[in-house]
Amino acid sequence: LAESGVPLAGSSDAPCAGFDVLTAIDFAVRRELASGALLFAEQGLSIAQALEMYTRGAARTLGMDGEIGQLVAGSRADAVVLDRDLLEVEPSRIRETRVLSTFAGRYELRSGG
Repeated sequence: LAESGVPLAGSSDAPCAGFDVLTAIDFAVRRELASGALLFAEQGLSIAQALEMYTRGAARTLGMDGEIGQLVAGSRADAVVLDRDLLEVEPSRIRETRVLSTFAGRYELRSGG
């Protein structure tokens, strides 16, 4: 789908399965099962594509593009602070990433501090 230009959206199977976005991003990128087997490895995404899927892609699918899913002035934001820049890590280290802080609710980003 990604190669065809179809916008991808990340979500969860909650409450049927746990919802850990970092685990989901890791699987979208590496396609590795808990057993170590690869599932359709050729369908793996880049880390940037996986992050897009869980931010702007999800917002677009909800019809809220430009309102959520991005950190820009005027947008509402739920956000996390991670201990590393996911765009700079090796895919095999995604699951080592830790959430340092979470901001959830109706925060509105404003320009100028």
